Amino acid sequence: MDPERESQGILIGVGHAITPDDEARVRAVAREVACSCSGAVPCPASGVAAWAWQVFDDGFISAVIEDAGLLSRWMTALLLAFDKMVDALMVDFDSDEDKRALGALIARWAEEKDPFRAWSDEVLVPWHYIRFQTYAHHRAIGLARRLDAHSTVRRLERSPHPGLVDDILWHGDEAQPSLRSLEELLAKAPPVLDAAGAWVPERHVVAVAALGQIVKRIDRFDRHLIAEIIVAPEDRARVEAVEAVRNWRGNLLPASLDSLFHALLGRPDGTQLATAYLGFVAGRLLRDGSVSRGFPDAQDEDLRWSSTRAAFDALIGTMRATRADVAISDIEAAWKRAEDQAHGRHERELERPVVGRPRRGIPNWIGDAARELSGDGMPYLFAAVLLSAEDEGTARGGSAMMAKLWMWAEELFVKRDPSLSAVLQRLPFSECDKALGKLVARLDDPFDTIQRTYLKLEPIRRRSRFAFRYDDTRGDVESILLLRVGLCACELGMRSGADDARAARCHQMFDWIFERSRQLWLTAVLDVSNMAEQLVVVCFAHVHAVFPADLKHRLPGMLASIGTTPEMVLRAAELLLRNGVEPDLVADCAGSAGLDLADTVRDACRLVELGLLQVESCGSLRPVASALGLPVPPSFKDESDVRLVK
Repeated sequence: MDPERESQGILIGVGHAITPDDEARVRAVAREVACSCSGAVPCPASGVAAWAWQVFDDGFISAVIEDAGLLSRWMTALLLAFDKMVDALMVDFDSDEDKRALGALIARWAEEKDPFRAWSDEVLVPWHYIRFQTYAHHRAIGLARRLDAHSTVRRLERSPHPGLVDDILWHGDEAQPSLRSLEELLAKAPPVLDAAGAWVPERHVVAVAALGQIVKRIDRFDRHLIAEIIVAPEDRARVEAVEAVRNWRGNLLPASLDSLFHALLGRPDGTQLATAYLGFVAGRLLRDGSVSRGFPDAQDEDLRWSSTRAAFDALIGTMRATRADVAISDIEAAWKRAEDQAHGRHERELERPVVGRPRRGIPNWIGDAARELSGDGMPYLFAAVLLSAEDEGTARGGSAMMAKLWMWAEELFVKRDPSLSAVLQRLPFSECDKALGKLVARLDDPFDTIQRTYLKLEPIRRRSRFAFRYDDTRGDVESILLLRVGLCACELGMRSGADDARAARCHQMFDWIFERSRQLWLTAVLDVSNMAEQLVVVCFAHVHAVFPADLKHRLPGMLASIGTTPEMVLRAAELLLRNGVEPDLVADCAGSAGLDLADTVRDACRLVELGLLQVESCGSLRPVASALGLPVPPSFKDESDVRLVK
């Protein structure tokens, strides 16, 4: 069965009993409306089931297509309705403020030089505060696209703002929640970029808007299926609803996305669009995390799911299967194009007159170790690393491609890519450090690689010592992220069957990273998000893999180095326990370090009572106390008082 039709059948069939007589009546009404050719666009009314409107649309389209004259008259009427909507944009609002805001949005877009800014929230979100007043306009363009996609897309390209295109595509396809209509759009939409990678003079944007709809449509359809699980009245119905979601996520959606991305790569500008979209989705993945939704009341990890991750994995898979030989260079070219555009926007912003109080510090693009990059390069690198991923059994040897990818990563670190801060904040969910750690572990000498890059970041660390002098309060983001990558490389190096020489090198690397981490923590002038402190604690999540047979001798010294900070000791103990270290061994090592974990628990509770420590910072108190059999003060008996640290 066709995956798209089957996925639509799930939505129509759940909760609605459709009889042949009902469908016949709806189709008869649709044919009557089509043959009347009144020009009035039929719109859904309240109280009418969604399936009825889908059947109506199918019947309407079938009736119109049968007669060439009828098709011509309806296309004229539908496109005229769309033209009237565009012409009335500036006069359709009661508020003069809304009119001025809309005019400013359109004028700002007319100056834009990057078509992929159509995905930016800065462009789309303000637009959605000003909605079109008549739903018939969305219906008109939706029906017109099904009648004559080529003519309709050409008319859409004349829209003055991508927010209009996004709004039309979103509401015009409500009766078709599948991705098939987006695939058809990509096949019909004219090229966005020319052979040289420049935006075509006509400023086409429909194909870009269609790509921006993918994740939103997946979410919309998935919410329908999840809702059926919630309202399922019986156990059997609930099981069927859960299976429908599993089938959608595991089979139907990947097949639909693969077909859509094959259509995308088949366009003349398909490679450029695909790599730009890959960077966009990877950026969302790194900022928002790889897990966003699961089944209601589900605890299993495999039931947690992300629509962004689904789109990202599908595009990676399609590119690997079709263009693996050139995809890495294409992604790098997409990053350079995005960086050039971002740098141009930055330069234009600097030329704008400053209104208000001047900055008190030195801007972060001036002075020693100033930021040199303006775009977000890490998402593109992350995608390139995953696209070039090799099987676990292949050799680690430093291939030219792996070395080139790390040179790219080093450039992002040294030139201070703006996305590094957001990536570091979401590391537990984005897995960026693991991907780059795997890359480093494949090089000939991971320790030497990390050391050389860390040395190049020394000017940035010096600058961070004067955080209040510069208008730059991110701290040592680059150094911290690099050390997190090094920790992952250490663990991966030990897990891949390292010989004695390589294992000894991994041990040296871990010790070096732990000392650098403590140095960053102890010398931090400004560490608003406690990123340096977290780095020291994260070392305890990797120590068991790097020193599997030597924990008893390694842990006491590590615990003693943070012994004066109770919350850090508790978080370190929790990470050790979560990674399989025996509770007795944790307690013994703490005792060898001169620490009494029972006293540490009491000290942490006392700090909370005095208001010197937030309860959220002591999320490890209860699980550690329970695992080690330590008493928990009455004020922490309620589980709602604490939050487990991810």
